[in-house]
Amino acid sequence: MFKTLKKIISDHIEYKTQILRLAKVDKDRAFKGSDLGWVWALFKPAMRIAVYYFAMVVGFRASKSMTGIHCSYFLWLVAGLVPWFYMSGMITGGAMCFRKYRGMIQKTAFPKNTIPTIVTLSNFKIHIVVFACMLIMFPIMGYMPSIYWVQLPVYVILMLVFTYFWSLATGLLSIVSEDFLNVLRTLSAAVFWMSAILFDKGSIENPIAVAFFRLNPVTFIVYGYRNSLCYHQWIFEDMTSLIYFLSVMLVMIVVSTKLYSGLRKQLPDIV
Repeated sequence: MFKTLKKIISDHIEYKTQILRLAKVDKDRAFKGSDLGWVWALFKPAMRIAVYYFAMVVGFRASKSMTGIHCSYFLWLVAGLVPWFYMSGMITGGAMCFRKYRGMIQKTAFPKNTIPTIVTLSNFKIHIVVFACMLIMFPIMGYMPSIYWVQLPVYVILMLVFTYFWSLATGLLSIVSEDFLNVLRTLSAAVFWMSAILFDKGSIENPIAVAFFRLNPVTFIVYGYRNSLCYHQWIFEDMTSLIYFLSVMLVMIVVSTKLYSGLRKQLPDIV
């Protein structure tokens, strides 16, 4: 496992320029032929935020029960939805990474382990734009930056590392089994509702649900953004959740590297 992990890291260092170039081409291709181009990257999340805000405030009146936050309910909702938009795209998008670059796998000697990174960085370009808009919204709405904002890059890095190994593992499994990819597509909506994105996880008292939230990497990242922007809480103040997340990520690293070690030579034939 360690030998494979070392190889993955060395390939990324050696091919970093090509990876960045391909990630740029990948995202530019998504908006090719569109007159509005990158406007769509902002319009889609803006519309989804508006719909969720209307449903939760007007329909469920969720803002009435919120306590302990240093911002408005709207910004609390935005702080949770912004990382979700990125991670939800990677749940299925990451799993399709090897299928998407089938030609590269079959016709070039480009390191196969860098393909999940290309997809990860391609989607991350949109996340950066939406992330910047989110940060700008806070002072505009009267909530000045705080010292807790400095830990946001930590959560971003953890999210990127996790989504890379997620994409590596699920990308390999999806080319082995089409059913696995269909299961992921089906579970995507369920993950949204089971990640405490639209409601405060602190209001849940069921011990099984609490344990699930701690094991759910999406919940950890979502509340990492919220802890930095809304709750004013340091990452080490909830060591239990941090240990749960790191444990899950370690398992993901082990599984993905073992899968890659066993399948990399057969990839051109089975993709």
